[in-house]
Amino acid sequence: MTSAEELMRVTEAGLTEAELKECRDFSIFGGVFIALFVVVGMIGNTMTVLVFRKASNRTSTMYLISNLAIVDGLVTLIFSPAILPATFHSLGNIYITYVSNLAFTLNQISIFFIALLVWQRYISMCKPHSAQKWTKISTLRIMAISAVALSIVAYFPGFFKFTLTKLPNGEYKAISTPLGSNMLFYYLHTVVVINLISYLLPMIVIAFATIRLMQSLRQQSTSMSSQQAKRQLTLSVVVIVMLFTFLQVFRPIRYILIWVYHPYTEAVGCQGPLMHYGQITPFATILNSSVNFIIYVLCAKGFRKKVFDIICRSSSVEPASGTSGGTLDDK
Repeated sequence: MTSAEELMRVTEAGLTEAELKECRDFSIFGGVFIALFVVVGMIGNTMTVLVFRKASNRTSTMYLISNLAIVDGLVTLIFSPAILPATFHSLGNIYITYVSNLAFTLNQISIFFIALLVWQRYISMCKPHSAQKWTKISTLRIMAISAVALSIVAYFPGFFKFTLTKLPNGEYKAISTPLGSNMLFYYLHTVVVINLISYLLPMIVIAFATIRLMQSLRQQSTSMSSQQAKRQLTLSVVVIVMLFTFLQVFRPIRYILIWVYHPYTEAVGCQGPLMHYGQITPFATILNSSVNFIIYVLCAKGFRKKVFDIICRSSSVEPASGTSGGTLDDK
């Protein structure tokens, strides 16, 4: 497989200065736009972890949201090289060889954690008689560890798809290994296995649980003050998974485009037919991992109050137990 560096040079060959300037301007604009969400994601996920670590009665929901925030923070950070312009040839090839598969692994863990979170809310809201068994922190910890292990096993072959070679001019380029260029491996592993665990199965779980949660929200009385925290939290989760579902659509679209446009890296290169689409997939991943904090702030009054307390440095005083229960329910 031709390296990203070689493809970019082929794409740029014969282009006018105006066309090259358009590519540079688009790359800079897209990089700055994505960088804003990287910063928002790092700050927001850090604040989310701080809020729930200060809670005096940490619940299973807090445990899942904290873990999701940690993983999302790592996803946002490790996908941030997408903001770099295409002129960073060697850095891009080093990233492809050693880092990109780690980024995909972390993103898969984030997908599993979102599925666990919405499933936990479904059990708490719709199956309260089973909540004590299936929403205990110890049980969810086992599920979370299993999700991490499955993600690592599924993406582990990806670490052997590329090797790094140094060119005579001192630059580096990523070259496909025999495994990486094997079409049977690509279709069985990337198209079938990865799409199954990263899109199809999580979407089935999330769609079912979200529909049931929305039905439960409509049936409950909004006048019951004791249910407000639970309703606000559930609404936050519903909004998160709806956004997640929309953003995940770009993943199978990318695989279709890879099959239609060969080589794909040339199609998304300067003045390629997919030049303006190339940054959408990494942006969708970064957006998905950076906006959960904003959703919590907008939908959950108790969470918003705790964030305000931290910002104002008033959280140095131990909050009362009643305050800590204002954001989430006890399940």
